[in-house]
Amino acid sequence: MITIYGSDGMAKTQVPCDDNSTQEMELQGDNALSLSFTLYEHVALEVNDYAEFMGRKYWLMERYHPEQVSTVEWKYDIKLYGIESLVKRFLVINDTDGDDEPVFTLTAPPRDHVALIVKSINNGMGTGDWKVGTVEGADNIVIDYFGKYCDEALKEVAEKVGHRSEWWVEGQTVNICRCEQGEEVTLAYGKGLLSLSGDMADNAKFYTRLYPIGSSRNIDPEKYGHTRLQLPGGVKHVDVNVDKYGVWHHYEAEAFAGIYPKRIGTVSSVRKEETKDEEGNPFTIWYFKDESLDFDPNDYELARQVKRVSFQEGSELAGLGEEADDTYYFEVNYDSETREFEIITIWPYDDDTQLPNDTLSPQAGDKYILWNIRMPDEYYPLAEQEFKEAVDKYNEENAVDVSRYKAPTDHVYIEEHAIDLYVGRRVRLESAKYFPETGYRSSRITKITRKVNLPSQVDLEISDATSTGAMTTINDNITAVENYVREATSGSFPDLIRSWDNTLPTDNNVFSARRTLKEALSRLHPDTAQEKITFAKGLDIGVYSSLVSGGTFRTDEQGNTYIEADHIFIRKKATIQETQVNRVTHIAGEYIVSSASFAHLFRVEEFETHYRCYADDGEIDSENDFIVGDMAICRAVDRTETLKPRYYWRKVVGVGDNYVDLSKTDADTGSDIPVAGDALIQLGYDPVVGGSEDPGRQNAVIISSVAIDAPSIKLLQGIGSYTLQGKEVISQGFDKTTARAFLKVLGDFAVGVPDQNTYLVYDSVNKVLRIKGKFITEHYDDLDKALEEREYLKEAFRNDTAIDGGVIATSLVQLGYRTPEGEYVVMSGVSGLDRGAGSISYWAGGEPVDRFTYDEESGKYVEKEGHAGTEATALIRMDGTGYLAAGNIRWDKKGKIDTNLGAFYFGDKLIDAYLNIFQLNEDSESGKLLDVTPLVPMTDIDVNHSVTIGGATLVWDAANKAIKVYDSKNGEPISLYTTGSLSALGLGSLEGGGGGGGGLIKLVHGFDDLGGAFDNATLTDTFNAYTINEIWKLANAGASTIGTGNVVTAVSKTGSNIVVTKGITLYDWVRQPNKPTYSLAEINNVSGTYTGLTVGKANNADYATNAGYAVSSGNSANTNAFANKDIYHYQEAGWIILSSHKYIDSESRWYWNKIATVTDSHTNYSGVVIEIEAVEDYVTGGAVYGRLYLTCGEGAISLNLMTMQKSQSQRALYIHACIDKSGNVWVKTNTQWHNQFRFRTVGKEYLYIDTYTSEIETTLDKPADTSEEIENRIVVLRDGNFTYFSNSRLDNVTCSQADKLASSQTIWGQSFDGTGDVSGNLTGVGSISMSGDINGVERIYCSGVVAETGSKRVTIYNGGILATNYLRSNGYITSDGNITAGGDISSQGNISAQGSVTALTTSDKRLKRDFDYTRSYTDRLLAMGRVCDFLYTEKARKRNKGGVDGEAHTGLIYQKVKEVLPSMAYETEDGYGALNYLSPDYINTIAGATQETARLVKALMGDIERLKKELSELKGKGGK
Repeated sequence: MITIYGSDGMAKTQVPCDDNSTQEMELQGDNALSLSFTLYEHVALEVNDYAEFMGRKYWLMERYHPEQVSTVEWKYDIKLYGIESLVKRFLVINDTDGDDEPVFTLTAPPRDHVALIVKSINNGMGTGDWKVGTVEGADNIVIDYFGKYCDEALKEVAEKVGHRSEWWVEGQTVNICRCEQGEEVTLAYGKGLLSLSGDMADNAKFYTRLYPIGSSRNIDPEKYGHTRLQLPGGVKHVDVNVDKYGVWHHYEAEAFAGIYPKRIGTVSSVRKEETKDEEGNPFTIWYFKDESLDFDPNDYELARQVKRVSFQEGSELAGLGEEADDTYYFEVNYDSETREFEIITIWPYDDDTQLPNDTLSPQAGDKYILWNIRMPDEYYPLAEQEFKEAVDKYNEENAVDVSRYKAPTDHVYIEEHAIDLYVGRRVRLESAKYFPETGYRSSRITKITRKVNLPSQVDLEISDATSTGAMTTINDNITAVENYVREATSGSFPDLIRSWDNTLPTDNNVFSARRTLKEALSRLHPDTAQEKITFAKGLDIGVYSSLVSGGTFRTDEQGNTYIEADHIFIRKKATIQETQVNRVTHIAGEYIVSSASFAHLFRVEEFETHYRCYADDGEIDSENDFIVGDMAICRAVDRTETLKPRYYWRKVVGVGDNYVDLSKTDADTGSDIPVAGDALIQLGYDPVVGGSEDPGRQNAVIISSVAIDAPSIKLLQGIGSYTLQGKEVISQGFDKTTARAFLKVLGDFAVGVPDQNTYLVYDSVNKVLRIKGKFITEHYDDLDKALEEREYLKEAFRNDTAIDGGVIATSLVQLGYRTPEGEYVVMSGVSGLDRGAGSISYWAGGEPVDRFTYDEESGKYVEKEGHAGTEATALIRMDGTGYLAAGNIRWDKKGKIDTNLGAFYFGDKLIDAYLNIFQLNEDSESGKLLDVTPLVPMTDIDVNHSVTIGGATLVWDAANKAIKVYDSKNGEPISLYTTGSLSALGLGSLEGGGGGGGGLIKLVHGFDDLGGAFDNATLTDTFNAYTINEIWKLANAGASTIGTGNVVTAVSKTGSNIVVTKGITLYDWVRQPNKPTYSLAEINNVSGTYTGLTVGKANNADYATNAGYAVSSGNSANTNAFANKDIYHYQEAGWIILSSHKYIDSESRWYWNKIATVTDSHTNYSGVVIEIEAVEDYVTGGAVYGRLYLTCGEGAISLNLMTMQKSQSQRALYIHACIDKSGNVWVKTNTQWHNQFRFRTVGKEYLYIDTYTSEIETTLDKPADTSEEIENRIVVLRDGNFTYFSNSRLDNVTCSQADKLASSQTIWGQSFDGTGDVSGNLTGVGSISMSGDINGVERIYCSGVVAETGSKRVTIYNGGILATNYLRSNGYITSDGNITAGGDISSQGNISAQGSVTALTTSDKRLKRDFDYTRSYTDRLLAMGRVCDFLYTEKARKRNKGGVDGEAHTGLIYQKVKEVLPSMAYETEDGYGALNYLSPDYINTIAGATQETARLVKALMGDIERLKKELSELKGKGGK
């Protein structure tokens, strides 16, 4: 029986659960209790009602409505959830400073995350009982709590902690670690398990071949050769357990998304600058420097990528900014001059709060990562190694055996061995077949399903892997955004001693809760002590009260031990030195068992208020069990007065050692006065008189052989007044009036066998009688006589009824009611009696009498003649036939339904009236319905769509408000005619022809009416056929032309002929409609005059206005733009819009636009000026303006783009141009946000070009065969080749011809006139600045050499070599001074030093992590192979690389070292292996091995000293 309590803790009901009731607990899943039961009254179950099972509470999560089976029977199938499932009700809430916010981000150690989640659970439940248990992991993790429920948050914490961690709850303690607990229990088939089967854990990750996918961040495919980070050596997949399980693929990218070539920088200084946007709103720009940054990020930009910075843990900006792929970042610009980052300000909130700001800003010492750039080459192998280590770690944590073993338990074995089974319990699963290598498998329980009725019968799931739990949750969209930044520190926690550990307890470690339960006896649950327990002061059982309740085993004041209990049963032998037995009986026809009695009153003394009754004379030590408040009764016979009965029942108001005081006044009516010799018996108790509640003294048992119902036994409870009426809770006896024995139980009652396989139970609380077993009723012998008037019931009464569980097996069930006169009227029922044809299975609406009888000849049921009126109105027979509605609806065995339509109503009319409206016309042969003939006239027909008449369909055309007629089969038009008239505008005349009112045409005009006044809106008038024919003749009359020229000067009409006169001839240039401009030579003669038009130069100011350069005064605003230009040759062109920007896959791309094509070139000077403007609206906005000059001559085309910034911008804007070998001019800009990109031609001389005004050709990729992108310099296209100059290079240059200088010059001592190359020695050379290589077989002698590219420099001065980056040589590098490099120093030859060689490796502890002090460096050194002497082969000497000569050398072997220490081994360009003997890893391996040897030597020295001391002591004692 399970008790269900309300949320107030009061019991609602007790329920008997059937075999479908189960408890199901799953790791990282639900803990649920499913109960299935039936109650015989409705009990409302509300949210937070709960039940207890096996020491756990289970709550109802929603109001439950049971299924009503009958008027007194209610079926319940409820599901209650354990404490683990309650967490999914609550969101994780940030209540810092009184906040109540479900949307925030927290960066903190895992324990702090769990503490916040536990706090949210406690707040949600209104308790403080939930605690934080074991939480693995110390590094900070970042979680976005954006409407996240507690169970979801715990799952995410466990995933981010890694190491196969799981979240689980023990009691009310939340843990984040692997769930393995308790001592290992051994189970096997036949040893606790009934069977054993295996499969794979649900949704568990299983693979044997991992395809790890690297990040694409900071990767330049052109430089790196791949779009994503690769494993070392280009390995594509990693195998694990393939030989054992075969190949199972798994693809993983998310786990490695954070690994890419990167540098963790440190902010060295920060500054801010106040500014305003274009609208005058103030804001702050923040800048920071990193003095340790050894490269210029601008040199490593990626195409179409904006540099981004992500601040790391410890920074106030960590986890803030914009978000992409779970990474928070700020966009930045880098100033190469100041070596300073500018953070692009953002406004992420709904207010004016900017980021960064004075509260949340970068600080000196903050860590950051710069990305969206191509990192220097040395970062790629580091990232590949980090990638490899991450893959190895991933396999270690995830490539687990996901086998799952299912087994039902043998409940007898589990009970006999008292095995406690719970989720996480460690199990040794033994099976020689499943585990042939070892014979067993050590694992843990991941899921339990047990029967409520038999808790030791459990279905187990045992697995190393965890199935995906079914923790369902309510989704809630939270749109508000608020940031929560918290500095979290992780406090230390002492080591736990778990239940299976052998660790000795100290003051610096603690027992786990389960170990504590193992070590200490439980006060709440049954427990067993393995050793002797000593109780210094005794042991109480129950609520101990001397002589009243409970029991005790203790010592008294004298140190004697004693036991007080209600019953002591000794199975074998008891040795008792002294025995005292208290027993009170009274036998005088009745035997009363109660709390106290005096068998025989010694004397009675009368006082003012009471009678004092003595039990003896006081000389013996007697027991007095009476207490104040008892009620004492006496029933006796006064033998001195002819056997007169004596009776009294009085309250005890005082008690002495051997007496009681009986009240004179507080007594039952008719009570006699006590006298000596009376037997006094306690029967009842008054708590008012006694001063306290004591229900136990209100009980009694009366055994009587003289009462009216004797022989009888009565159990009475609650006797508190002078009556026994209603106090009997159990009574049995013999009723002499009926001569029958009886048994009455007022309360719960049970009859059954000890193992409860069968029983009969009455539940007085729920008023339910429950029978487990069959309930059978049988007929009695006088049945036939009793049923003479009910013949149809005879056969039913000859059978019996069996009730077995939910099944009732019987022959007949009748339902009806009983009249006030007591007659039972049958109204419906179900029968299982098959008595042949016509046997009734179900009936309703009367007695089980059929209105029809079965006709053997026709095989049909026909209606009986004459009805009694009590027949069933609805009936189903055993053969499947039946009827409803008193026979108006009936069906046969085949399911054919026959109805009496005269009994059907449609509204308030019989349906027959409607069926007589139409006649159904059928095919006489097939019976197929052909059509319907109306039998009555119809007044109105409302058709929703169309009407078909023969082959024509009429449909309403709503759009044109007309009736459309068409062929029904193909939709083609058809004709509509009438033998009378067809009227459109009124009543017709039923005559053909036009004219007259009411027809389609109201009025027909004649020829003479032509030229009259007509209204175009009149659609009902027309002309006759004669008039139309005359008009046709005029339309076909001829036309002729006279005169010469190409311009019409006159048009005339003679009769029906039209004459066109031509008299003027225009020049060809006037007749060219598609030519936009003309030279003066085309439209003018040399003198510049034509037909009185004088063409001269336009005013500069007028042109400037047209070209768009004039201010309001009309003066030129940019006259310099027209310097040395022939203004009157210029023309204005309107602005043409170009394409600039497009997003493709979230990346910015910019368009190249073809704006012009050079179509002609002349030997004289010629040129075109094109204005280009690009505007961007981004924060402060910005614009860039350019003038593009096109010239050509001597077969060459020159292109010069001069640009300038027009307004302030937060980033560098540009316009670039290029020209392809076909003379096409292309331009593009990098404007991006709300931009406008346009051009126009403003100046033009004699150069012929095509410019474009619409459908500009564009391309995202740079056009083929084009020059480099130019800006503020010149490109010349000549003979298919491009040559570039700065703008200044063209100033004051005098050339006699293109390939020779006008006068020869000297270059470093060698004559040069442009006709040949310069060779020989260089003399008079000062400094040499270069960006390429100096190649030569000889040396370079100089006092100093500086080679510089960007921020990287190599300096050779005063015998020393200093490089800010790396030094590499195919020969050798020598120096009398120091050689210093910021990167690698590599050489194919030797590197020699007269002094020391210093190699610095980053070693600051703050820049390291994952310290491992467990490795043996001696083992590593030995694993690298033996050191040996050797000679180089002839092939090695021919390679002449790596210090090879003919001498003997000492060293290691590359192949062996690579397996052990790959960072020391590398491969040369021709594929041979080499070793770096100066590798820090190799040197420190030697150091580690040396330390281990030193420690071993030190320990051995200590042992030697100890042995010397012992030897000396032994010698001193005479030992040998």
